[in-house]
Amino acid sequence: MEKQGIILQDKFFELGESPIYNESQDVIGNVAYKLSIANKFEILKDEEIIFTGKSKMFALMPKLIISDHHGNEVGMIQRKFTFLKKKYLYIRNDGDTYEITGNITDRKFDVLRSGVPVIQVRTLSSFLSLRPHTFALEFLEPDLDKWEGIAVIQGVRMMVKDENSSTATAPAQ
Repeated sequence: MEKQGIILQDKFFELGESPIYNESQDVIGNVAYKLSIANKFEILKDEEIIFTGKSKMFALMPKLIISDHHGNEVGMIQRKFTFLKKKYLYIRNDGDTYEITGNITDRKFDVLRSGVPVIQVRTLSSFLSLRPHTFALEFLEPDLDKWEGIAVIQGVRMMVKDENSSTATAPAQ
């Protein structure tokens, strides 16, 4: 089983573009963040849109739609209702469901299908790093679409950042 690695960078402000690197640190694409009321991003390869992500504005639980380059919805990331821990699912339109577990904020989490890791995400940055806030995606299953996987990882990270910022700015009760 051949593993594929991708390196992404977090941006403090989600505006503009952020490069996507392969294991050799060659730029293979970009994440373009779009300014809008709903969170929105595009995964670009050779300046062409491959996948997009857009949060659903009026949902009881946070949701983010992943669409292909034609605008067709391919899946949805949603927060799973739990009392103790936040859990997320990626539900594909073909019926496959992936669970996203671990510490998403600290970039140490896994994407599981039927309890088996298919993508591992780990932080690469350190305090002295030349590229701060970098993290690696390791694709453990060769038939997964890496571009869709990148969109899912960006989407769930964006959802968690939003939830954390809205919790931090909520008035005290």
